[in-house]
Amino acid sequence: FRLNVGGMVQARYQYSHIREAWDPDDGGQYQTQDDAQRRFGWEIPHARLDFTGNVFGKDTTFGLSGQFANTRPERFTTYTGSVIVATPDYGTYNGNLQLLDAWIAHDLTDGFSVRVGQFKLPFDLGWEIGIANQLTGDRTATAYHFGLGRSQGLELGFETDDTRTRVAFSEGANDNLFSAYKLTTTRPENSPYFQNQSDLSVTARLEWKLAGAWEDFTMMTSPPGEEFGLLAGFGMHWQRNKVYLNETAINQTTRFNEFGQEVSANNYNDWLGFTADLTWNMGGATITASGYYHYVDSGASYLIQNFGLISGNQDTTSGSNPTF
Repeated sequence: FRLNVGGMVQARYQYSHIREAWDPDDGGQYQTQDDAQRRFGWEIPHARLDFTGNVFGKDTTFGLSGQFANTRPERFTTYTGSVIVATPDYGTYNGNLQLLDAWIAHDLTDGFSVRVGQFKLPFDLGWEIGIANQLTGDRTATAYHFGLGRSQGLELGFETDDTRTRVAFSEGANDNLFSAYKLTTTRPENSPYFQNQSDLSVTARLEWKLAGAWEDFTMMTSPPGEEFGLLAGFGMHWQRNKVYLNETAINQTTRFNEFGQEVSANNYNDWLGFTADLTWNMGGATITASGYYHYVDSGASYLIQNFGLISGNQDTTSGSNPTF
């Protein structure tokens, strides 16, 4: 039996400036934009506790972590520059403890393993590497929006000396593609079973280590003197989900074709994503490149601020059929 207790605290002063404030005459129906040209101040973006270890031998491992969250409001007042704390991501007040990881895994024979619980979906390098080992103290905007985040489910793994493959069957991915504009309407972390957001979700990642050791690719940097390393990664995600207006009723939004003719209702959002990345460790320097592709056929996306409507329907979803 072994228990490792860890954590991290990150404090920073941040200054943000935009060249031109938002003009309400340009798309004034969306009261979700920030009109303040300057924002600055202190924050604690990450304050975490984590527990890892093994039980009954080294084959059965576990992970449990939580974060004392900042309040991250999702809408702003118009032409005042002050923030309305109306729809925060992680609770009403600062410092609420949010569950991040909660999983247990077991190594089977011949390189196979199984994991169950809440964990990062095996998709891209930007989420594979933890916050503490990122290059700039946080994930890139690309990884934050195009990565999948955490979900709940079952993960199967297979590892050899040079390759590593994982496949997860989960409650779907965290929809951060367009921030407030939720295309697939899924936010699966910490959700109970009766609020199942995805009918079917499959995520897979294949990693091919051409040189170096696996532990060398757990951070975004390569310390001086480290051996040469080269890692290629490929990820895939597909999910289909219905849009629930409440715990029992699904969206029945009417859809129209390109000619304005009414077609049969499609109650599903389909999301297909691919990514590829390459990491080159040179013993003192690291070069990383990645690319993402996402295709979303959304029959009922919506603005998350107060469930604002896109097309004037009387429910919480839009009547349009945007495809991205």
